[in-house]
Amino acid sequence: MQTQTTGKKKRIAFVYSKRSSDWTSCQVIVPNLLKTYQHLYRQADCELFDLNETQHYGEVAFLAERIFNFNPDKLIFVDHSPHPRRLIFALEGVYKRGGLPEFAIHVFGDFTLYLENWEKLEPILKKVRVRWICASERQVKLVSGYLNDPDSEVSLCPFPVDSEVYQFNESVGIDWRKELGISKKDFVVVYTGRLSLQKNITRLLKTFLQFSLNSKKKTFLLIAGAFDDIGAPFFGIRTPEGYYFQKLNELLLMFPSSVRENIHFLGSLESTPLRDLYLAGDTYVSFSLHHDEDYGMAPAEALCCGLPTVLTDWGGYASFNLEREEVLLLETCISKKGLDFDTKKALHFLNNLGSNPVGSKKRSDLSQLAIGRFSILAAAKILREIHEKPFTHFRGFNWKLNYHKRLLWEKNPFEEQNLTSNFYPEIYGNYATRVDP
Repeated sequence: MQTQTTGKKKRIAFVYSKRSSDWTSCQVIVPNLLKTYQHLYRQADCELFDLNETQHYGEVAFLAERIFNFNPDKLIFVDHSPHPRRLIFALEGVYKRGGLPEFAIHVFGDFTLYLENWEKLEPILKKVRVRWICASERQVKLVSGYLNDPDSEVSLCPFPVDSEVYQFNESVGIDWRKELGISKKDFVVVYTGRLSLQKNITRLLKTFLQFSLNSKKKTFLLIAGAFDDIGAPFFGIRTPEGYYFQKLNELLLMFPSSVRENIHFLGSLESTPLRDLYLAGDTYVSFSLHHDEDYGMAPAEALCCGLPTVLTDWGGYASFNLEREEVLLLETCISKKGLDFDTKKALHFLNNLGSNPVGSKKRSDLSQLAIGRFSILAAAKILREIHEKPFTHFRGFNWKLNYHKRLLWEKNPFEEQNLTSNFYPEIYGNYATRVDP
């Protein structure tokens, strides 16, 4: 990432892990962030520093020494794992010979899982000029809720999409449909992502069943992604290995064969076939209510391919409200009965779309609009504005972080029976459309 230029150059240090994340979306996010900064800091001396889980304390201390010797003006954390707690403690030790540089910390969905680590870092962070960078408006609200001075410390920049890969191309979509034996007149619903209780795949299947039975067209549901059995640990729901696969299989056996035979599980796909899938589809649907849904790379990529989209208005998904008829956000509500949304509106949207599929012109327009907001170049412009403004000294966390941290020590942090009677809405009310008393 180093470039040559004349005159005094800024020194920018990036901390990331060479080891790919276990989370599929982060395997894309981190390289795209680095590409974005490469575009932004063409006139700077940039250095990458690898922080990974296998490093013992001596290696982390040596890494801190290397960063100190590089003498960066700014230290940018662009990865989510491992947590930088050990490195920041080590940096404080070597920087006793001088003040720590500015920190820019890109916040990922697992921020809330590491509250204890962030709290332990508070005394050091208060000595530093810090900027927290969140990927969505709802994530800004959630993270801001833990801070004493959020207005001057939190910024917004979407995780960037590589628009050289994800963009509308009608011919690719036609060719891929032919390979799958799907005609131009057939209607294709696409879902990509984890196959998990957190993503509400059973409701997706049931909604598709209703849509398919009502449709005059032949309909397909193409699903790409890997199964997991994480369950819903916040509510005490823990599932054994293979549980969710078995649950979906049992559900599908209840479907008419005419519907079941047009539901295809494609497994995990690399970027090119994933793009081809978006281009071959007629709509993308995700009913996720995942508590770490800080953004949503799959919807962002689908939209950059011009694919009409149905999403829950939850967490980072809310940022994909492009105010176009091709995009539907389903209101989410936290109430005494739990967390829910209305799939009837999704079914109505699908029925209308099935009768009047979006044409090439509108798909191309939707693609260009999404690329204008979520591409690497778009993110570079946003990050330039963020980094050109002076960072402020971190003023610390408030009582909510400590309280939430202690809740996470419990086996079941939240009672699902009455979510409005506990601390849950205080945090995740930031992710929902509304909270009913």
